[in-house]
Amino acid sequence: MGLVLAAWLGGCARPDKQGLYTHYDNINGDTVDLIADNKLIVPNETGGELWLNASRMNEANGVKLYHLEVHFVSNVGWLQVEAGETLVLTIDGQEKKYEGTGSANFRKSTSKGVFTEDAIYRVGAEDIQRIAAAKSVKVKLFGVKGSVYREFDAANLEKFKSFAGSFLKK
Repeated sequence: MGLVLAAWLGGCARPDKQGLYTHYDNINGDTVDLIADNKLIVPNETGGELWLNASRMNEANGVKLYHLEVHFVSNVGWLQVEAGETLVLTIDGQEKKYEGTGSANFRKSTSKGVFTEDAIYRVGAEDIQRIAAAKSVKVKLFGVKGSVYREFDAANLEKFKSFAGSFLKK
């Protein structure tokens, strides 16, 4: 599970039939809507596993903030995603770079040698809509220790379409 999912769900939200979650914070009145578990599958995967999730934070004052979240898992080590333009999406042939704060505060390792890291990128609603309407999405994530390249399959595209249909119109 990724950073936003772990931070906001805390075990009290259930996914709908499309795998979308909504969490309501009783203390400050904010809600978070998100895609979770959007793993980018690669046959015979090597070099680690990558997820690209999306979230919409609905603040009590009416402000809506959109994010893309990458979650990387490896048994070799972290990518060490730094702050800056480290996420590149090629959406229907058009490249767009996204700037984030990096994964330095969101890296973990287990005693079994599994390394995880998360990085979040602020995006606009139009970015989510472009992904949802796309026929092809290629993902590049850059870190100090390497890079990961993945492509959306039909299931990944469908999750973004469901997210956009459910949360961009509201």
